[in-house]
Amino acid sequence: MAFDGIAIRAMTNELNKKLATGKLEKVYQPENDELVFHIHSREGKFKLFLSCNSSSPRIGLVNETYPNPPSPLNFCMLLRKHIQGGRIKEIIQKDWERIVEISFETIDELGFNVNKKLIIEIMGKHSNIILVDMESNKIIDSIKRISIDLNRVRQILPGKIYEYPPTQDKIPFGEVTISDLERICCCTPSALPKAVLNGVQGISPLVAQELCHGIDICSEIPYGPDGIAETAQTVYANLCKIKATLDSDALSPRVYVNSETQVPTEFHAFPIYELENACEVKEFELLSEATEYFYSNRSTSNKI
Repeated sequence: MAFDGIAIRAMTNELNKKLATGKLEKVYQPENDELVFHIHSREGKFKLFLSCNSSSPRIGLVNETYPNPPSPLNFCMLLRKHIQGGRIKEIIQKDWERIVEISFETIDELGFNVNKKLIIEIMGKHSNIILVDMESNKIIDSIKRISIDLNRVRQILPGKIYEYPPTQDKIPFGEVTISDLERICCCTPSALPKAVLNGVQGISPLVAQELCHGIDICSEIPYGPDGIAETAQTVYANLCKIKATLDSDALSPRVYVNSETQVPTEFHAFPIYELENACEVKEFELLSEATEYFYSNRSTSNKI
């Protein structure tokens, strides 16, 4: 899944630049699990697309026009009541998780300023879009209601206190140290990508492979003390390079396309060495442009 914690960090940075302080003018819900926001900010007019579809959850700016149902769906009506006309205060990522939070400042029916938060959980079949009152942290409603029959650990229902999904025992990508990696790298070279994936929060299998770039991972012989230290240094250097790219906003979004079928296979905010020579590369200025191309072309291919 390309929309890992790193891609989401890059996307939230991009959306903050384009949409911060913008006014939410219109809310549409073209499908049961999709939303389109029309937003007017200092940077211009934009369409923000949100999806919690189990096979293609995402968030990003789009140019495509989506059809609207004759009668607005219930969640769309709720959003129009609570946040349409409000202003976006900020768009942030929860740690390095696949969770995006959009804070709105709006006015209630009595004329008082109130703050609401739309939480987009991009987690495969568990993806959801949830509206929360920021003062009480109570769920106003969600695009998918999760009852105790569906999940005994975490229910998503109106009136319940919002709780984040259970955390995994991983180190956030931005907080990983050399000593953390030395512990993670205590394995055979062939098991290194999986060990990195299981130890670092916010990365996909593809990025785990990228962090191991420059390391021979074919051997089944465990690393010795010197090998562990050297391997950890290489992984840490690759990690710092990606983090510096995110911090400096020096991204080069791209989509990787199968040369034979012309079907998009992956996308990311920066080059992936493993795919650079194996696929046709399409470069974009914005990550939103790359994701829109990826999902729209992949959807077209699936329909065919």
